[in-house]
Amino acid sequence: MHTVPYTLSYWNGTITTKYTSTDIIILDAITGSQLAILSGHTDSVQCITFSSDGTLLVSAGADKVIKLWDIQTGGVVRTFHGHTWSVLSASISPILLQDLLMTQSVCGTCKQGSAIIS
Repeated sequence: MHTVPYTLSYWNGTITTKYTSTDIIILDAITGSQLAILSGHTDSVQCITFSSDGTLLVSAGADKVIKLWDIQTGGVVRTFHGHTWSVLSASISPILLQDLLMTQSVCGTCKQGSAIIS
């Protein structure tokens, strides 16, 4: 069965989209070639967003987990827990020299955390 991805993010010639319900695919926007597949969520990925400099990717989903990925290595930098419902949106905003991570779940709960890697 062919499914259409419903979450997509673009930064400087790189596209990320949901590959399977739990995997994220990274593509070259010009050639369409696959650069990587990111695996780690245990339920459907609901959102994917690049950081403003394109070095990090945040993903969140029905598993109530937010993952911060290093685009160069494809590894998980940090995993955030705390939502009790599916996470519908997540974004990274550079504010006052620190990356601020904001998330929102199905029940309307918003959470804030630091996306800074120390």
